[in-house]
Amino acid sequence: MKQNHWTAENIFLMFADNIHFWKDPKIVLRPEFPWELVQIGNCGSPIETKAGWLVLSHGVGPGREYAMGAFLLDLNDPSKVIGRLRDPLMR
Repeated sequence: MKQNHWTAENIFLMFADNIHFWKDPKIVLRPEFPWELVQIGNCGSPIETKAGWLVLSHGVGPGREYAMGAFLLDLNDPSKVIGRLRDPLMR
């Protein structure tokens, strides 16, 4: 599958000094598992925990089945993924 930089095939981290101007997009997560190969995205804002930033994600697989997953980002460096569910929380 071709990885297009600006499609729903990756999850990005971006920063802004002004809510209207975002800069320096960095890919944090690429689809890796079958349930997220067609589309991947986050489900709202990250949740700050002692272990890191908890991010709920959604994905769509080849059979157009919708699923919800989760991953954990480093608290001090959110560009670093420190954990990721292999299987979705629910389908």
